[in-house]
Amino acid sequence: MIKYIKKYFSKFKKTIIFLSILIIVSGIISLIIPSFIGKFIDLLIYEDDIKIIRKKIYIFSVLLIVNIINSYLVSIVTAKIQTRLCFSISFDIIEHLKKIPYLEIIKYDPLYLNRRINTDSNVLVLFFLDNYLNFFFKFITLIFSFYILCNIDITIAIILLFFVPAYILLYILLKNKYYKLNLKYKESQDHFFVRLTEQITNIKTIKIDSSFESYKTKVISSFDDMFKKLIDFSRISYITSGLDSVLSSIANILIFFVGGIKVINKELSIGEFTVITTYFNIIMTSISYYLNIGKSFQDCKSSFLRIQELLSIDKENNGNKFINTIDEINLKKISFKYNNKFIFNNFSFCFKVGNIYCIKGHNGVGKSTLLNIIMGLITQMNEGSVSYNQSDIQELDLYKIRKEFFSVVSQDYILKDVELEKILNNINEENLKANSANRDSNCINTYNFFIKKINVECSQNESNILSGGENQKLSIFKALSKNSKVLIMDEPTSSLDSTSISVLRKILLDLKKDKIIILVSHDKHLENICDICIDLNHV
Repeated sequence: MIKYIKKYFSKFKKTIIFLSILIIVSGIISLIIPSFIGKFIDLLIYEDDIKIIRKKIYIFSVLLIVNIINSYLVSIVTAKIQTRLCFSISFDIIEHLKKIPYLEIIKYDPLYLNRRINTDSNVLVLFFLDNYLNFFFKFITLIFSFYILCNIDITIAIILLFFVPAYILLYILLKNKYYKLNLKYKESQDHFFVRLTEQITNIKTIKIDSSFESYKTKVISSFDDMFKKLIDFSRISYITSGLDSVLSSIANILIFFVGGIKVINKELSIGEFTVITTYFNIIMTSISYYLNIGKSFQDCKSSFLRIQELLSIDKENNGNKFINTIDEINLKKISFKYNNKFIFNNFSFCFKVGNIYCIKGHNGVGKSTLLNIIMGLITQMNEGSVSYNQSDIQELDLYKIRKEFFSVVSQDYILKDVELEKILNNINEENLKANSANRDSNCINTYNFFIKKINVECSQNESNILSGGENQKLSIFKALSKNSKVLIMDEPTSSLDSTSISVLRKILLDLKKDKIIILVSHDKHLENICDICIDLNHV
């Protein structure tokens, strides 16, 4: 865990050194002030010289002002570095997950995954920021404070020593249970927020299906589970902190009793008694810190293990071979099983340039799975192989090849604002000419006509509120403007009007001589222009 976080801390080395200096200054001031206050109290009682008292007040004021400024800087610098560290860790985890096999990533709910990554990154960073220097400085504070107590009164120092084993025993007895309950609570909390978010994101579905009760039942059930685990975790947390408070209170009562008697008997001055009680509480706080760091370490440990669980998922294989074009995609004796059920069994087919292919079949038959196999998103098949131009995709740099040669119109894909703005900026005369450079005049006219039918505007400050038809037209435009070798469209006409469907038909017929065009559609208008139809119901 230390090795993992160290590489991120090293990215902000200068800032962390600056923060360390600020924390050390703050710690030194906090150690000086109790002793200074004790001596000042004795000075008020036994000294008549106002000049000396005034001088002490000036020094005390300077210490307080420095401490206030220093605390402000610590707060600001900590907030900055915490935010940057959390982002850096979360970003790297997400970048790793982008490269794991598609079948692995779809096992996780995106909302759950995002919350889990963000929460665990914050816990990890906060633990190390709070403790990387405090761990050593608290030890110095402990030794220094104990030394002061021994110099003032050895009896009170001995009383303190009796409470140290009790604190240590408390931690040993409760640490494992605290860790397990903390981990369970985190998981239940993440799942609850997923269910809660579904109530908003699925409002349309809830209204259409009138599934108010079923969604309500899900979120209530998830809340009940989280609430139960919260109570279990809170109980062990309260027991730990409660026993801590009890031990601290007993120790303070003894100090006040013994110290009070010594003040009455003139064995201690009031100033010395004040110093003793202050440093005694500093010592108790330091001991409590080391026990609580055990508690927070269990919290951090559970977060780190959850991070490692994600990072331990092996990345997908991506070769280093590149090809200059794609003239055919050959699926040879493909067998693919998902959830112990064969989606394809010994399936073979070859897609070639110059043809429009239509894939059809009822829901769940494997249309989307076939597209994912064609694009190389799914490569872990039970048997068989996929090749582009006789090159096995296991050897190919699929990231680069998909970027260069594939255009995809996904079903019900909602364009994000950044994508939308970029697409709309591309709809202008110069880009039309550039995108149409390799097309004949009939294709250019049809293509331009389709673009002119897109009549939407987007501002950087507005959210994407396009209609389904507008969104689909822009998605098609995005795919067409890439001018790739393989064009894949999943239900591209589901939200288009009849005129737009007619225009799209003409565009696809004009483009097909230079492309492999694969459509998933139940639209008879599109099926009529296809050269080959693959009915997965009969495969």
